[in-house]
Amino acid sequence: MPGRDELVAVVHEWTIKAENDLKTASHTLKFALTTIASSGWSAASS
Repeated sequence: MPGRDELVAVVHEWTIKAENDLKTASHTLKFALTTIASSGWSAASS
């Protein structure tokens, strides 16, 4: 079984990756919403 330091390192890496994934998702949603808003599309017009 890996040592405590190795487990802490892995959890730290996973945490950093999860934070980056959330940042990417946030930027993607903001971009998508901005694109939709600037195109004039709305759910009411569909």
